[in-house]
Amino acid sequence: NWIYDKDPVKYMAELDRVVREANAAGLYVVVDLHDNVKSGSPYPLAVPKPEDIAFWKIIAAHFKDDPMIMFDVFNEPQVRGWQAWLHGGGTIGNGTPIVGFQDLVDTVRSVGAKQIIVVEPGAAGGDTGETGSWASVGNNLINDPNIIYSRHVYRDLSLPPDQQDAKWGPILNHHPIYYGEWAFLPNSTVPIQCSGVAHDQADAVVTNFLHYMAARRANWTAWSFTAPYLVQDTTTF
Repeated sequence: NWIYDKDPVKYMAELDRVVREANAAGLYVVVDLHDNVKSGSPYPLAVPKPEDIAFWKIIAAHFKDDPMIMFDVFNEPQVRGWQAWLHGGGTIGNGTPIVGFQDLVDTVRSVGAKQIIVVEPGAAGGDTGETGSWASVGNNLINDPNIIYSRHVYRDLSLPPDQQDAKWGPILNHHPIYYGEWAFLPNSTVPIQCSGVAHDQADAVVTNFLHYMAARRANWTAWSFTAPYLVQDTTTF
């Protein structure tokens, strides 16, 4: 949203081009809001704010008739506590109110967009370098019939199935689940993501996780199709 604010016309032209090309190739597009310092935010923490409400009104209204769009309303939020995650509360910066995920979802719906909305737990689920778990969410679920619950996983990729299940808590087998980001990164800039796994076990770790996701009917997006991660270069791929 901070990049959008710098040049809305250019931003939307570029976004439209990418979405058209992807849709023409038969691909869904997940529009994922990264509102953090790296994306230009002047705020110290990545938490939903009124600026995000304004952004989603524009984006959701623009794409409300595209059935091959999904909206991931806030990437890796740093909100603490499930009630604050759901309904907001408190302030950031010089008194800017923190809004909840329900507010973000309601904003998308308010302009007539009916597509799938993706939500992430982040720090509310005990973020420890991944993006938290849903184990303790309780009844703090989004009031909307078209939600998919997401997690990002890197470091915990090698956990056994029962421990993976535990991180979904009451979501598992009751709501659609989505690994919005996952990878086993041999070239990670964060070495802990591969700690404790021998090099010759890497293929088995990835294969086992793929089997786990298939067994749980989990949707997923691997991160990321760019060198030096899932591909070595963008000439031969």
